[in-house]
Amino acid sequence: MLDLHRRLAWLLAILTLPIAGASCLVPRISEAELHVARGELEFKRGNYSAAELQFSEALQVDADCVLAYNDRGATRHQRGNLDGAKADFDQAIGRDPDHVVVLVNRGMLLLDLGQPQRAISDLNRAIERNPNYGNAWMLRAIARYVQRDWPLATADFRRYSEIAGWERLYARCWMFLVGCRQGRRRGAEDDLRRVLAEVRDQKKEPLGVEIASFLLGETSESTFLASAVGVDCFSPAARKSTFYFFAGAKRLIGEDPDAAASLLRVAAEAKAWTAPSHTLSRWELEELERTR
Repeated sequence: MLDLHRRLAWLLAILTLPIAGASCLVPRISEAELHVARGELEFKRGNYSAAELQFSEALQVDADCVLAYNDRGATRHQRGNLDGAKADFDQAIGRDPDHVVVLVNRGMLLLDLGQPQRAISDLNRAIERNPNYGNAWMLRAIARYVQRDWPLATADFRRYSEIAGWERLYARCWMFLVGCRQGRRRGAEDDLRRVLAEVRDQKKEPLGVEIASFLLGETSESTFLASAVGVDCFSPAARKSTFYFFAGAKRLIGEDPDAAASLLRVAAEAKAWTAPSHTLSRWELEELERTR
């Protein structure tokens, strides 16, 4: 996750053709910030190699640029370079220990590195500094899912659903999985069905509607997986990983471990490194191997 929210307005002016007097309209920025802004655009376009190059150029200009370390770390994580990502996040936090975005990004990475408790430590710090940062609650819920701490995972997913209203149904889909793992399938279904009806009435959250409809049995597995290639807020790899993870998780609930393993393997192999489904697919596969 990049820290994209600060510079979009002036960025368009900088990267378009020169306009007489534009310097009066756009705040002056440093050369390092310009490289970071260009890198963030490349990242959003999915050009991760070009993005990483821009962030490295920023650090050549300013070796203390926290945003460049954060963004290069996020890019390296996206590309599967976990050690390089960890080094960058450590550098950023060493310079700004209270940077919420960096703490969340390193927490996400620590989950992929198999260190959920250390991830929770970073996410706790992020939540202390900004209790309304939704991604911190979401990722802490994922870490607690990994640890099989179902009550705390439920509490964090619920808080995420309250903060990130645009993904309320998506969060409830995760809560459905947790409720089923706790043996509360009937209550989990009732809750998910209620929120699904509300969201449908508002014509919101198409992704959440797709997942919830599948979990509730309104959509068949074959139809659901056929739509794993589509367009939404996710990258193609993240969408594929997410759909196959939920299909595998539903098979686990139905006590079909062999079918679950096949689906989870596809989710993990999609290499959507920064998607929660990628992390959880790998953890679930390891758990299945241990219990066989």
